[in-house]
Amino acid sequence: MQNRQTHQAFAQQILVRHAHGTAPVLIFALPHPVTVRKTGEKTMSVVRLLLAAFAAFILSLAPVFAEDISTRVIVPDAPGGALFSGCYRVQQNLYGPYRMTFCLEQRGTYSVRGGGVRCDGRLDWSAKGRDISVKLRRTSCGNGVAWSADTMTCRGGALLPAFLAKIVVPDLPVLQTLRCTYDPQPKGEKSKDITARRID
Repeated sequence: MQNRQTHQAFAQQILVRHAHGTAPVLIFALPHPVTVRKTGEKTMSVVRLLLAAFAAFILSLAPVFAEDISTRVIVPDAPGGALFSGCYRVQQNLYGPYRMTFCLEQRGTYSVRGGGVRCDGRLDWSAKGRDISVKLRRTSCGNGVAWSADTMTCRGGALLPAFLAKIVVPDLPVLQTLRCTYDPQPKGEKSKDITARRID
């Protein structure tokens, strides 16, 4: 005669944190109540194996958040690489009167102000070697105006002074400026060399 065991539902919450905040909480839970037919040690071993595999998968996500904000690019003054994550203000106007700030963080964002326009959008970025590739997402600015899905290719410029870099990230060089080529999506608009300075 096979026995039945009733197990109370349980939940495991795994909280993944990174340097700039808290990622969403992930919850894994079994229905309540759950009745499991005991068919021997083999069945229970399979259940334990599945739970362990799921927990390992969730925990494996943690380095992804950490790597994004600790990615480095190679610059002459820091052959081992310098950190660049953070927010920057473009020093030159774009498309005439428009001023831009952008943040290279886990959730990349950008803002445009000027000429009566206020745009707040998302961006995607990646880094390899010396280059940081940035792609703006097309964003509605209201009143029938939208910011186009332009792109930027950036390289590291000046480093933060050592005493400031130690405040941001101890013992690691941190970029103060980026030198970028801004490539507009609309036809007829020319690429523009810009400088972006850290503001955080």
